[in-house]
Amino acid sequence: MKEQNIIYISLSIVVLGIISLFMVSYFLDYKTIEIGKIDGSYLGKNVKIVGEVSKFNSFGTVKTFKLKDETGEILVAVFTESLEVEGIIEVIGSVEEYKGDLEIIADQIIIPEKKT
Repeated sequence: MKEQNIIYISLSIVVLGIISLFMVSYFLDYKTIEIGKIDGSYLGKNVKIVGEVSKFNSFGTVKTFKLKDETGEILVAVFTESLEVEGIIEVIGSVEEYKGDLEIIADQIIIPEKKT
């Protein structure tokens, strides 16, 4: 009987842990920052930026584009098979350095729904 109680307690703790992780990930929201404020102090950190897409390039599974707002412009890199973006979008990703310049390695791209 003791082994069965330990199994029930263990399963209950696992379920509570999984529910807690989902709740934390749901409520975790990155504060949007202006592109012009991104500097070396953000290296390796995740950021959320909003801007207009320009200069889109595709190199196989690597897609790059510039994202600009009224404060600056930064290169965004995405590793995916297919992606087409235009207009104003949100990007969540980590700030990295490539060839001496800062860039965002995108983890998530949010394309707002077009209003009709």
